Amino acid sequence: MKIHRFFLNTGFLEGEMSITDNELIHQMRDVLKLHDGEKCVLFNAAEQEAHAHILQCDINGVTLSVEKIIQKSEQKTKITLYCAILKRENFELVVQKATELGVHEIVPIITQRTVKTGLKHERLEKIATEATEQSGHTYIPVIQKPILFSDALHKAQDHTRVVVLHTEISQGDNSFSNTESIASIGVFVGPEGGFTQEEIQQAKEYRYSIHTFPHMVLRAETAAIIGVFWAHNLFMTNNMD
Repeated sequence: MKIHRFFLNTGFLEGEMSITDNELIHQMRDVLKLHDGEKCVLFNAAEQEAHAHILQCDINGVTLSVEKIIQKSEQKTKITLYCAILKRENFELVVQKATELGVHEIVPIITQRTVKTGLKHERLEKIATEATEQSGHTYIPVIQKPILFSDALHKAQDHTRVVVLHTEISQGDNSFSNTESIASIGVFVGPEGGFTQEEIQQAKEYRYSIHTFPHMVLRAETAAIIGVFWAHNLFMTNNMD
């Protein structure tokens, strides 16, 4: 039987506790139709997991019995995705899948070829929360407000390594391996049509790595998902004890 996970931004103590968040009550009682005795897991912003079972789930609300509390510790790498604003459904897909893969931060960027600039920030945060619940993580990524590409390049200087994914094979060095210890990685993904030559030149002036996927032309949302997955694997490979 699947054990459902829920985000609850409060501290946990062992013993009986009541859920007061109306949206969460609705999800547990009316959407998932959970019953008395079922197990569930709560997690919070302090990366705690509370393993509990339901004492009451009815019209009066939800009451749980917390059996144990576990202090989790997510991977220490910080993967930041700098993704050009895409069509609404495509950018929402990026947020969902990047969250499942363990991204630390998502920065929407406005590039020269960006067409759409409007985002529903609250909806993106909700998608990230639900993806965190589903994937078993305890850290919900920070979704920043949109910034210009030039400002994103400057912001990314704090990372150990920065990679810019580009569509033109002649521009990429494709040297994905790296032997240095990595504390944080920044991954840049452009809009449909990719970055302009001017933008690539700007990234090179910061001495950022330019990469391509040989023999493949990927949609922007696909490149973003693969980019985060690659960054995660690179971190795990280069930071093994």
